Amino acid sequence: MEFKVSNLIYGYILLIALAVCVSVSHFVLPLTTPHPIWNYLVVGLLLFVVFSSSWFKKNLILKLTNKPVLIINEDFVFDIASNRKYDWDDIKEIYGENSSIYIVLYQPEKYKQKPSNGLERWNAKIDKNPSFTINTGFVSARINTLLEVLDEYSIKAAK
Repeated sequence: MEFKVSNLIYGYILLIALAVCVSVSHFVLPLTTPHPIWNYLVVGLLLFVVFSSSWFKKNLILKLTNKPVLIINEDFVFDIASNRKYDWDDIKEIYGENSSIYIVLYQPEKYKQKPSNGLERWNAKIDKNPSFTINTGFVSARINTLLEVLDEYSIKAAK
């Protein structure tokens, strides 16, 4: 079963456009006496754009090409946005919380990926027990539906 990127991605595009416009206007057309809270807002918006850009780019490309972001079948669970494929034989437990699906693996070291950038390397040093999650924020299905489908396919995979 395939799940596509939801239309919420367009709202995210508007947020990023707003962040860029506000940041540019702050530095190009500075106020004569800017309020200190304004500086914090601009820095926060810039950090928002910088840290979400690679994750956002993957989801936007999947939306524009109309490709699935999540594939679930009787052999594996494939999170295309994070490029991780989990075999059912390796999954001990799956549960959902908020807008994430957490996957507990028998051998998590098998699924550890080499960090590709400085932020990921920093997170890998801090987090000694990384969790394997699927962010369902932009998946075009509710988390309860996804958990039901995952449960159904885990039963099929066990047979």
